[in-house]
Amino acid sequence: MLENLLLGLAMGTIGAAYLAVGAYLFHKAILGDITFREAVIAFVPLVVSFIGVFVGQGTLFSWICGLAGLGYLGYLVARRHQEERQIEIDLVNAELEKWGRAVADDDANAGAHLYLANALVEKGDFDAAATHYRKSLERDPTNIKELMEFLLRRPRPVQAAIRERLPELDRLVQDQYERDTYGRVVTGPNAQPLLSAREPEPEPAPEGATAAPPAPVLLGYESPEEAYADQQRRAYLSEMRRVVDQSPDDVAARLAYAAALEEAGHPDRAREEYRRVLSLSPDHAEARAALNRLGG
Repeated sequence: MLENLLLGLAMGTIGAAYLAVGAYLFHKAILGDITFREAVIAFVPLVVSFIGVFVGQGTLFSWICGLAGLGYLGYLVARRHQEERQIEIDLVNAELEKWGRAVADDDANAGAHLYLANALVEKGDFDAAATHYRKSLERDPTNIKELMEFLLRRPRPVQAAIRERLPELDRLVQDQYERDTYGRVVTGPNAQPLLSAREPEPEPAPEGATAAPPAPVLLGYESPEEAYADQQRRAYLSEMRRVVDQSPDDVAARLAYAAALEEAGHPDRAREEYRRVLSLSPDHAEARAALNRLGG
């Protein structure tokens, strides 16, 4: 009785595993990744193994068929993993070739240096990646935002490896996040007036002259540039909030979020974020200075 129960459990488990593999193979055939002929050829040994287990009825032949089927199943899984890994390698090599050629054609292309560095990170060549990240930022400092978004999606050891090779990364992040959409410094000691700053009052018109009509107000904004800047600021705040939620211990991202809050006119929330930066990095001079500037 017990022997029959064990045999039934074994056959049920093997059958379920074989059916799952068969469904996966034919799904790949439907998608066009493999042909139906290849799917059938890969699935037939599993069917033969299952029939052998059933016909053997618990004999040595049954166990040999079951073990052979499981071994073949492991081979299929390992081969599929190897194929997927090879696809990833081929994609990275294609990116390396494409962006390497773009850099060779135009060394001043900041975007090409950035994407080449991203591909080098995927390959694991962190030294070369840091070199091209540095060249990209020298040519276009605003690329720091895209660089940080890419790094935040990588594992922590990869982030640490790039930060170790680019010690100036946090400074560049802070410098860029102090600027608004038009590249003007809006926070920090070198801050310039925001677009929302009021212009000087106009001189009164001579007596008897017809007064000029008031300038149109665009939904509370005094110019299209001011409206666009505010929309961009709001979108950026939302994006940085998402980044901070995903990586709460990332000092650079939290510092950038704090600076964005300060720029947008939210000093209380900015102070809270600067304090969180200091809790993660107590000796962070920029966060300390910003907190003192906001009254602590």
